[in-house]
Amino acid sequence: MQERALASDDKPLVVITGAAGNIGRSLTAALCHRYSIVGIDLKGGGTDFPVIEADFTSDDSMAAAMEKLPRFILLTLLGAGIWTGLLAMAGYWLGAEYRQVARYLGPTSTIILGSAFVYYIYRVVTFRRR
Repeated sequence: MQERALASDDKPLVVITGAAGNIGRSLTAALCHRYSIVGIDLKGGGTDFPVIEADFTSDDSMAAAMEKLPRFILLTLLGAGIWTGLLAMAGYWLGAEYRQVARYLGPTSTIILGSAFVYYIYRVVTFRRR
């Protein structure tokens, strides 16, 4: 790993897998102004941001890499726990009323996913390389 702090400023932390590759570097270039970037890759040389070297096919290698990100893991678990708790409480409170809620959420979900798909197709069709 490069000798830099993992999150030295007040920006939110983003972890990018495959960070030393073309897509990882492009993603980093797009996000680096708003986020602190930490990469995880098999080999981490030649980047402008810290990269934790890890092999995704090795449990031991990934465990060692994750030990270097305790704050990130803690916040991820906290966020996931809060979200899961809210969803569980909502399910408990809705109880038998779920069918009424689903009657509205079903079409709404379809519209949102359909819109995202149409937007994606639009972006693919209008994509221009720089």
